[in-house]
Formats: sequence, C-alpha cells, structure tokens
Amino acid sequence: MRAAILVVGLSSFAVLVGGGLVGCGARTLGLDSDRTVDGAVADSSTDGAFDTRLPPLDTGLRDTGRDTFVPDTGPDTGLSCMTPLPSDFTCPAAKAKKGGTSCNDVAIQALIDGCFGGSATSSSCSSARAKYSTCSKCVLGDWIDADTGTLDFAACMLVIDPKDTCARDVKCAGVCFADVCMDCDYESGDYDTCQNLAVEPGGACEKYYSKGYIDCFGDPKYGVCAVRDIPDLLPFYRGACRDGGDWSKASIPDPVDGGVSVDGGATDAAPGG
Repeated sequence: MRAAILVVGLSSFAVLVGGGLVGCGARTLGLDSDRTVDGAVADSSTDGAFDTRLPPLDTGLRDTGRDTFVPDTGPDTGLSCMTPLPSDFTCPAAKAKKGGTSCNDVAIQALIDGCFGGSATSSSCSSARAKYSTCSKCVLGDWIDADTGTLDFAACMLVIDPKDTCARDVKCAGVCFADVCMDCDYESGDYDTCQNLAVEPGGACEKYYSKGYIDCFGDPKYGVCAVRDIPDLLPFYRGACRDGGDWSKASIPDPVDGGVSVDGGATDAAPGG
C-alpha cells in the first residue's frame, strides 16, 4: 500500500486531509537538474526555471545523504524505512481526467489557505472543506493521484499535450518514489532523504527520474502543472476544478461584478454580471 502523502513541490507547508495532518515540508524533486557539492548547506541555484530545493547530495562515499561539513566515513547502510523497488515494477499509464467546474476562486483560495497555508490546521481545513464541500471534492479528491498521493501532475500534462511522453515519465517516477519511500516518516525528513537517495546514481528511481522527469517539470508549456509553491496552487486548481480541465485560462481570475446595470436588468457593465 503506497503512502498517502501529498507532495506538491512546496518547500514548507502542511496538507490536511480528512481532518488529520498528512505531511509537512513537502517538495517535488526534479524542477531543475543541478546538484550541490559536499559542504553546501542547501541547493540555492537558480540555473533552471525552477529550483529543486533538494538537500545536498554527497560526491564521495555515502553517509546519510546529507552533508555536515565533515568527510564521509563509509558506505551508507541506507534508511531503514526504504523499501526495495519490486523486481517486476512497471510504469503505470497516466490517466486522463475530465476536470471539474464546481469551484470558483473564492472557494479554491479558502481551501488553499485552510489546508495548505503556513497557518493551516486540522480545524481550518475541516472548516473550509465543510463550507466548500463540492469544490473540496475536486481539490482534495479528484485531483490527487491515488497511485502517488501527489497532485496529479501527469493528468495535467496529459491534457496540455497528449502526444508528449511527459505525462508518462512524471507518473512513472512519482510511483517509483511512492513505492520506495512508502514507509518513511514525513515530518522527520526521512521521506525527503529517501527520495534523494532514490535518485542518486544507482538509486532505485534514478533511471525513471532522469528519463524525462527533470526536463518535463522544467518545460514552460507545463508550467501550470509543475506546482512548486503555495501561489501555484490557485492556477493549477483553476484549470482542474474551475474550468473543466482547461488550463488555457489559468492566469485569469474570476470575473468581478461591476454592480452597474447597462440595460436595466441583470447585465452589468463589468464582466461577470
């Protein structure tokens, strides 16, 4: 059974689903292709469109996978929570989704603030879900990938370019991460460490991660799919849950009612009357 952890490319946030805290410190690997060297505190590179924010990877013998300004002392025995990738592992296909129209910007933002924001709590998430229950089903249900526990990046990519291989590659790597790191504790940072180890040369998910995952998340045409920070959730969910799976209008906010009738009836001068 894969871990039900929502990983959406954010450096620090809480996701609360079903009234319980699911994960903290979430991130998505592979938003650019850089690596840091031994002794670096963190990945601060800006060479790509996005930054991975991965903890530094060792260039010598592996210790815990995180540098501490001291030499590596020997081979890493690995995290006890890591699970070997099954020998018969196969990449599942990305699945198309129709998208929903049950949300508006107010509902989406309330769910983001209540369930994803820095001050989110179980109570605030439950309150937002109760107030916007129909929208919540799309945001916290329909557009969570059941195989990976993440936002369904692959389904978004599949809509934008169904002929490209990115949806398949992203789905495959995501499922590999979920399988290998399913037993790792998220709040302690073990899940992040596990993913870092999994993509190192020879790691369980290295070939799936390098096959196209990095390039796909860095491709501008998939920018709206590659959620990497809290503000990116609004345009993602506009396409997924407001506009029926159409991300062409993701940057456009809801029309504002101008309040001025131009025909003595219900039509306002401003859009959205």
